[in-house]
Parts: sequence; C-alpha cells; structure tokens
Amino acid sequence: MENSVISAIQAATRGYVALEMGELAHSKSRETEKAEQALEAVIRPMKTDRAEMMRELAADLTSAYEDLGFQNGFRMAVRLMAECQ
Repeated sequence: MENSVISAIQAATRGYVALEMGELAHSKSRETEKAEQALEAVIRPMKTDRAEMMRELAADLTSAYEDLGFQNGFRMAVRLMAECQ
C-alpha cells in the first residue's frame, strides 16, 4: 500500500474526495434508514417552512456527530498505532 489513506486525507483537506476511499465507508445502514424514516414521519405533517428548517437542523446535527465520530476514530487509530510500535 502506498499511503493511499494518508494521501486521501491530505487530498480531502483541499476539497478532493478519493473515490476509492468511498469503498471503505458506508453512508447508510438499517439503523440510519429507520431513524431517517422516523424523523420524516414527524416532519412531514408540518408546514413547509418549519419542515425545511427541521430537516436543516437534523442535517446540521448529523454532520456535527459525523465530524466528532471521525475525530474520535482518528484519535483512537493514532493511539493504536503508537501502541503497536
């Protein structure tokens, strides 16, 4: 392996997303599908403006948790690598 993950992370800082890295990650699961359907069931009856605001807030919250998960995973990976030396 020629540092493909490291190169992908470096490229991501410049806004590029390496397609081959997408194979390592999943964007949906049974749990996310169920949560998405439950949220949509609550939002759907709302007035259009309020529903759109709720969707945006949910997307913001999801992104924040995703960022936090990445940071926590990265920290754990670095610690694991340090212990393997």
